[in-house]
Amino acid sequence: MQQQFQEEAVSASVALTAPIAKPAQSVVTPENVALIKAKLNNKDPKVQEAAIETLMEMGQEGIDLLMKVIQEERIQRKVRIRNGITIYSSLMLAFVLLSVFTHGRFMSFFGSFIFILTTGFAVSQAQQQGVLALAKSSDVRAVPFLLEALEFPQQEVKIAARQGLISLLPQLRIEHANMLTEAHRKLLHKCLRNQDFDLQRAILKALEQVGDESSLPILQEILDHPNALSYWRLHEPAALCMDFIHTNIERVHNVQTLLRASQYTDRRDELLRPAYHTDDAPANELLRPESKPE
Repeated sequence: MQQQFQEEAVSASVALTAPIAKPAQSVVTPENVALIKAKLNNKDPKVQEAAIETLMEMGQEGIDLLMKVIQEERIQRKVRIRNGITIYSSLMLAFVLLSVFTHGRFMSFFGSFIFILTTGFAVSQAQQQGVLALAKSSDVRAVPFLLEALEFPQQEVKIAARQGLISLLPQLRIEHANMLTEAHRKLLHKCLRNQDFDLQRAILKALEQVGDESSLPILQEILDHPNALSYWRLHEPAALCMDFIHTNIERVHNVQTLLRASQYTDRRDELLRPAYHTDDAPANELLRPESKPE
């Protein structure tokens, strides 16, 4: 089956409507990513639906492949935007000068140029269809993608992303904290300022597990907001969330300082003691230094 899937990936450019095979081994390869991109960017909705359906039937590997497709499409869009801004800045002066010399006649082309430029900024069909599928999944790894989708211009995608977040955010645990970048946390904080109680409550539940120091200002803002009527239902969960975050911060701090070495020693018979002063720790519970720190 793996060979069948790869053969189909090679012929993707000429056979976009061919069915996607379901191999037994990992499918996240450049060839297969290209195949899924082609199918999801196809203008035929039936081709898109068939691709998504097959990916969902493949389980976690299908989700892995879909996430890889969205990641690559996101990177390509950022490149298009960056290049487009550079081109826009470079050619703006040329348009103005040509307009002066042609008495404004050349400016008629300006609108067409802007339309073409902004088309390159658009969210691809692969991104949109991928987010719609992830919003229906039970995989918490979809959370970062759904957060980003809240910024998409397509209303259908934003609504689906919101519903997916309401379902998935409360399932986050401490070990998922590394999934969220600073940009994702800013999106969470931004959503807390919106009048969407269900999403706000889901975010606060998630921040109990994955929140950090950056979340404390918005939580304090909710508790101290002068317009109490707009936040009163959030006061209790926000206060509870803040307590959890302070506890987590203190726990991490204690772990980091528990065995902090005050000075390196080359003596193999010297034992490490806790950073705080104590003389009653049994020797058999202490550690020996293994190697010189970098």
